[in-house]
Amino acid sequence: MPHAVVRALVAFVFLFTVAPRVRAQTAWAEAQQIHWQRSLEDAWAIARAEGRPLLVVLHMDGESACERIVRERYRDPGFVAWTRSFVCVVGSVFRHAARDYDEEGRRVPCPRLGEVTCGEHIALEPAIFEGHLAQEHERVAPRHALLLPDGTKAWDLYLLFDLGELDQRLATSAREVGERPRTLSLAPAAGADWSALVGGTSQRARAALEARLSGERDADQLVAGVRALGARQDAGLAPAFRAALGRLERAAPELAAALEPVLVASARSAGLATPVAELARARVRSPGRFGGSFFPSGEERLLPVLAALDGANVATRSLLLACAALPAYGASVRPVLEAQLGGTDWAAPLEAPPAWLQWRAGGTEWMARRAPEDDGALQPWVEPPLLEAAEYESALQTLEGKLATASEDPHVVSEYGLACLGLARRRLETQQAGADLLLQDAERSLTRALELARASGREYAVFSWQLARARAAYLLGRFEEQAQAGIEAAKLRCAAAPERDRDARYIEALRWVGDARARQIAERALGRPRDELAGIAEGLAALCRVAASPHAKPDDWLSFSSFYGAYGLWREELAILQEGARRFPAAQELRTRLNNALWSGGRVDLAGPKADWIAESWPQSADAAWFAGFGWVLVAEHERRGERPAAAIAAYERARQRFARSIELNADYADNARHYIALAWFGRGMAHLLADDRAAAARDLVEAVRTRPAIAGARDGLDREPLDLLDQALEWRASGPSPVEALALLDELERADPRNAFWARAVSDSELREALRADGRAPGARPGAEGDLYLRASIAAARRACVLADSDEDRRALSQALTIWAERRLELGRGEEGRAELLEAAALWKLTVADPLGEAELRDLAAQLRGLIGEPRPLVRPGR
Repeated sequence: MPHAVVRALVAFVFLFTVAPRVRAQTAWAEAQQIHWQRSLEDAWAIARAEGRPLLVVLHMDGESACERIVRERYRDPGFVAWTRSFVCVVGSVFRHAARDYDEEGRRVPCPRLGEVTCGEHIALEPAIFEGHLAQEHERVAPRHALLLPDGTKAWDLYLLFDLGELDQRLATSAREVGERPRTLSLAPAAGADWSALVGGTSQRARAALEARLSGERDADQLVAGVRALGARQDAGLAPAFRAALGRLERAAPELAAALEPVLVASARSAGLATPVAELARARVRSPGRFGGSFFPSGEERLLPVLAALDGANVATRSLLLACAALPAYGASVRPVLEAQLGGTDWAAPLEAPPAWLQWRAGGTEWMARRAPEDDGALQPWVEPPLLEAAEYESALQTLEGKLATASEDPHVVSEYGLACLGLARRRLETQQAGADLLLQDAERSLTRALELARASGREYAVFSWQLARARAAYLLGRFEEQAQAGIEAAKLRCAAAPERDRDARYIEALRWVGDARARQIAERALGRPRDELAGIAEGLAALCRVAASPHAKPDDWLSFSSFYGAYGLWREELAILQEGARRFPAAQELRTRLNNALWSGGRVDLAGPKADWIAESWPQSADAAWFAGFGWVLVAEHERRGERPAAAIAAYERARQRFARSIELNADYADNARHYIALAWFGRGMAHLLADDRAAAARDLVEAVRTRPAIAGARDGLDREPLDLLDQALEWRASGPSPVEALALLDELERADPRNAFWARAVSDSELREALRADGRAPGARPGAEGDLYLRASIAAARRACVLADSDEDRRALSQALTIWAERRLELGRGEEGRAELLEAAALWKLTVADPLGEAELRDLAAQLRGLIGEPRPLVRPGR
């Protein structure tokens, strides 16, 4: 068949089969999405221009009504259609996507709410509350308020027991608003020119501008679009500049050369030089396209933009100088610094590393090194142990006498200095006075001893004297003196040990140098560029050599990574933490810092794969297996935040397998690992709830309790607890009643955790809540048969709790359910049907009951019980 015929056939099939389906799916998704705006400023501009009310909303995660509103109301086409009459903004302090923009600079809409990024709805929460809602009530969620274009509040709904009231109020207000012209709130038409795109203020209009900038293939058009950004002063255009920066990262050299000056000029013209510089800085700092790589992936092209827009900033200069110390950035940043600082004199320290170091500052040689297998054969550096304070005091008395006759003996002078240092350290430990004077004496004596040793030409333990001098300077806060002492010690070992990295004393000297340079970062940032760059180069090189040596410890990798982090080089910090964790798989602090770096860089999704990579290097390490399990828990919680239940369930299963492996490798891990296995079962259950599979959620809850009953009191990384899983597995949803039979679930939980009244009490409370909610759904909001079914289960579960524990808490729970049952019967005029329950409740409170009991006496008894029990509602707790 000819190719032309094949292409025509494919086009026909797409046009008449695939395309209609795609259009239908797109239309359905649009019908389920509320048009949230990015900021209150944009929203008010649209509301006043179009005469539309402003719908402001506050939400939180984990709260029962919020969960149902987000998943049911906000995705219902009818509810969404009502919101089209208003300009809508939403605030929530909870983050659901790990980042707001991906590696290409494209927006990542909040997976829970859509349209806005998590950063935007987080920023909107305090703006909405403090600007419009704080006067009437404390911070609560969910909360929906309608503000008229003049700022008047039409209504404000919160603490609703019946969500139907929200539907009714919204529908009524939508009818009152009626038809309004929509000019600002719609996206510009396809093919609109750049001025029309730049002028839009709605979320859809701004998104269209950013998409055009990100996808424009014509170089001239792209430059024209970036130039158009400068024609309007509007803070809402900052994300469009972000898209332009993303294009600059990926542009060919010719396009980059044309785009860069236009971007800088437009940022200045738009009054956004500082925000755009911060966006460029954030991209340079980001983990990049390959999280964990030491090398940038295009972000280095933004350094000239950063320098042009924010070059006078001390922090910017420090970041540029730190980049200049790295081979990966050198070619990109050196011309920038030459233009900014003038000449190349500032770069001299990089051209000639000192002989005692001979290491390319901040190089990547350490990445190719492996932890040597013969570590045990190496002699470590062992610092002399500290004596007791009394021993130092006695030694000083003796040495003071010796100094009277041997003040030129370097050995005696050094002994005096060492004793002063030891006593000062003891006094610092106990916070006694006089430590500073002792440290000053120690520093003077050690310096004098070194001078005398050099003058005499005799051999003494000058290396240990130099290290002691470095410690004294460190404790005095004299970090330049600390660095010089470390350098002198390193020079001594450099001359004595050809294989310097295998000499523990040389490595110990470098530790003091690297530590001193790290502590001088802030001080040197205010000095000459030449001195700052020299300190950066020397500090990085020293710390790098220590970390790569066979004498390295986990703390060395933490220090090495922190030096990069202090300059905002977070990509490099992440790469070093990753390598350090690979070499020291059991180092808790390294693992914690690695996971924190992934989280703050928006790449917590890599926590599991990276932990697996480390575990593959240590297949017999229980620690590596345990940390792999924890990494996958972090991934699973990330997937839950992102409303991706299937991915979360898969990640929890990986976590469970790795924790089980850690038990196989080391039985001592059993107790701790089972706790996390139980948390994985619990997390799976919460993920099943996202998919509205309440039966599977209930089964996972039972497995969690069976694995470790103490899980009942635990909370996971999303601040959820098993009680939340129980409640939501039993709750009624828009899809209908729960398929989980409450008392059958209680049977399973009691078999998994015998003799614990907690579960019976929890089931009782959950069913009581559902009974009251069912009444809210009943015609006329009167007690109905559905509510009675829930209430009978609540009473049965509460009775079982009293059998197991018979505590005040359990008796109160049972008497609450019994009294509500009786009150419902009295409300229906059938009080006799609640007589037995009232008498049972009265017996729990040891009340004397008159006989006989007529309708009036039953009402009096119910009122007496209500006064003792409190209001008729389930237990008050967060999330209810």
